[in-house]
Amino acid sequence: SCPGAHKSHVRFIHAAATVPSVDVWVNMNTEIFSNVSYGSTGKPVYLPVNSGEISLAVAPAGATEVVLGPLPLTLERMKTYTVIATGL
Repeated sequence: SCPGAHKSHVRFIHAAATVPSVDVWVNMNTEIFSNVSYGSTGKPVYLPVNSGEISLAVAPAGATEVVLGPLPLTLERMKTYTVIATGL
């Protein structure tokens, strides 16, 4: 389904072969995907989040130390985004 009037949909794909499972955080205080393993997407696949300015961070599953980010993003309302983690 389409995102609501003041929402965006976000999908996360873990494509970093040498990286263990990760958690994905918005604004460093809200975990939106947890324990995402290589070759997988977060569950639910498309997650509704508030539109506007956010920051996205990735940490090893169950940890608080950030290994990627925080990355500033601007999410337009009623749009769908895919974030793909690649690399070593």
